Amino acid sequence: METKNKMNMSTVRKMLKTCLLITGLCSAFSASAAYTVGTVTEVITYANNDRILVRMDNMPEKSVCKSSVYFSIEAKTPADRRHQVLSRALTAFATGKRTKIYYSDKDCDGSYIKLVRIG
Repeated sequence: METKNKMNMSTVRKMLKTCLLITGLCSAFSASAAYTVGTVTEVITYANNDRILVRMDNMPEKSVCKSSVYFSIEAKTPADRRHQVLSRALTAFATGKRTKIYYSDKDCDGSYIKLVRIG
């Protein structure tokens, strides 16, 4: 009897993991994001606010944002996540390696292109 319960719990756990994975994938694809691949040429930080700007040699040609010169890491992004993305941007800049930047093709951060992910 106990073995049967363990097998059922194991099956339930696998089903839950599968459901979570599918939900995660669906939510990732429902967000509107595009990407570009290039070399990070500039990373700008400010002493008086939390905005971080990133520029690539291959910026998107078309954007719904007023300024398509920079990607922006939103200031309202929690500090620990903002620092992780900044770290990736600075590493890409310092190494000069081509990297992939995902950005929102629907939303802007102020007038800048909203950066979603690096790498």
